[in-house]
Amino acid sequence: MAKNNDPLAKAEEVGQQVFEAVAAGLTEVVSKLQSLAEQIEQKVEEQLRTTIGTPAPGAKTDKADKTDKAAKTDKAAKTDKASKAKSSAKSSAKKSAKPSKPAVKAKSAKKPAAKKPAAKKKAAPKKPAAKKAAAKKPAAKKSAAPSGPTRDELYAQASKLEIAGRSGMTKAQLATAIAKATK
Repeated sequence: MAKNNDPLAKAEEVGQQVFEAVAAGLTEVVSKLQSLAEQIEQKVEEQLRTTIGTPAPGAKTDKADKTDKAAKTDKAAKTDKASKAKSSAKSSAKKSAKPSKPAVKAKSAKKPAAKKPAAKKKAAPKKPAAKKAAAKKPAAKKSAAPSGPTRDELYAQASKLEIAGRSGMTKAQLATAIAKATK
């Protein structure tokens, strides 16, 4: 196969050159787009900083210093708490691992402190039985058998008569409404 005389070989060669040129052009376009994207991102960040009033990255303000100090203090406090918790856990584990010994109390030379007498409450003067009985209100007498139909029965009657507002009525109200509706 001759390189110059074969049309298929020439087409492949031209196709390869076109492909390489397009690939090089695309690579250049992609790199330009990336740099433009970076520039846009920087400008947007700058505008946000000026609009919101936040400092540029790396620049520290008094507020930032105070925040950094507070964060460091919080971290130190958390670390101290964590180490104390670990040490107390270790000590409790050691205590529980030791065999229990009966506690021996040493006699002390000190006398126990004298107990203070408890404050006495003043007793309220007693009322005579007659006054107590008069002070109580008489309880309502309950009859052994309910008088008349129950509320549920009255409600059923009211629903048959289609009385409006029956669900919110008391037993007495239902009875009155039924009496009016049946007259």
